[in-house]
Amino acid sequence: DTVRELNLASNDLGDDGIVALAHSPRAAHLRRLDISNNGMTEAGAAALLESPHLAGLTVLRHDGRFEAQALPALRQLAERFPGSDPACGSQPIMQIAEPIP
Repeated sequence: DTVRELNLASNDLGDDGIVALAHSPRAAHLRRLDISNNGMTEAGAAALLESPHLAGLTVLRHDGRFEAQALPALRQLAERFPGSDPACGSQPIMQIAEPIP
């Protein structure tokens, strides 16, 4: 079976888990991904940006807290994945929260 939607919100993935997901060929069929509240920093965002396996992603949710230096990479993610999926009632593809002070 092919997984098209994956909700990993609040799973304490950290950058290591996000990098592993981004490098996994099994992520190639994902269309919707929620990685909210997983402690992603710039390293995790960079892995998502560079991943060839996430080309089909249409909804990426990350609305958790993150370090301030991740903000540029998070904005690049929003540019790479510009769409939204009204079928699932999503908000814009990426919701950016305030950085951790």
